[in-house]
Amino acid sequence: MHAGTAAPAALTGGFQQALWVLGAIALLAVPAIFALVPAATSSPMRLPRPRSASRSPRWPAQADPDVSNYNYMPRVELMYWSMRVMAILGVVMFGIAAVGAWLYRNRRLEKARWFGWIAVVAIAFPYIAAIFGWILTEMGRQPWIVQNLLKTSQAVSPSVSTATVATSLGVFVALYVTLGVVDFLLMRRYARLDPPQIGEGGGLGETAGVLASAPAPSYGGT
Repeated sequence: MHAGTAAPAALTGGFQQALWVLGAIALLAVPAIFALVPAATSSPMRLPRPRSASRSPRWPAQADPDVSNYNYMPRVELMYWSMRVMAILGVVMFGIAAVGAWLYRNRRLEKARWFGWIAVVAIAFPYIAAIFGWILTEMGRQPWIVQNLLKTSQAVSPSVSTATVATSLGVFVALYVTLGVVDFLLMRRYARLDPPQIGEGGGLGETAGVLASAPAPSYGGT
């Protein structure tokens, strides 16, 4: 095979194998994606009535004695899809990492520009998965901090002042903004640096396994 066609052929073969891997992973998620959403019932969720404090000392005296009269059914559709978005993105991220490891092992990572674009897009996937995970956790448990014992509206500590909460929040916001700015400046600085030339050793050439051939030693006077 001509040297000019070897690289495109190898790249095409690697791309096809990567598609096979991602396709197999996607097939595992299809049943979850197209599963029927459980229908939310319009009737209230019936919860067991708590026993009296004399029969169960673990039950606090300030607990609502008749929680069965309220509708505490969460938003089923939102919980359903939040769980699946989080799980599917986790599988996709694992698949992207596996394809990247395969390309690196076969010394094709630096030539697979298509994978570079996929990796850039995938930067957002962990954040999206984390957001939907928090939606699932925080909205799915409402209105309880402790099931049937303590509501979120009752979980605020009276000993913590508004100034203390504002100060704590302000410190965290300032810290993360500072870290974000420093991270951006560092990434921009090193992204502007030219990579070492292939064959210089210790750089991309050695990583890719493409080393420049050393000149032949000369034993004559010429």
